[in-house]
Amino acid sequence: MKIKKFELILIVAGGVGAGFVNGMLGTGGGIVLVFLFGHLLTDRRGYSPRDVFATVILSVIPMSCVSAFMYYKGGNAVLSEADVYIIPGVIGGIMGAFLLDKINLKILKKMFAVMVIYAGVKFFF
Repeated sequence: MKIKKFELILIVAGGVGAGFVNGMLGTGGGIVLVFLFGHLLTDRRGYSPRDVFATVILSVIPMSCVSAFMYYKGGNAVLSEADVYIIPGVIGGIMGAFLLDKINLKILKKMFAVMVIYAGVKFFF
């Protein structure tokens, strides 16, 4: 499928924005991408929200690796504190990916909305 000029600009700006947010805050780049991909993939190309979530995860991996490396290199990441979360996080990621196709789409969207609202309120206050 051919990408229109406006879509290309939106993709580049959204990617840079997501990377910036991810690098600056340590998280949140995926949320930017969910909204961008939700607009580009579900509205214009007919992909399901499940496809959007999975594509976002695939896109966030390199952003997070680069951000983590830069944090570590700058002395801002403490690997000895993070390592206890890595294996459980991988297990949770496998479980979540397995359940992605099994959860009702309406429930999945509401779960995401609740998580975004909760995080926004928590960080705001």
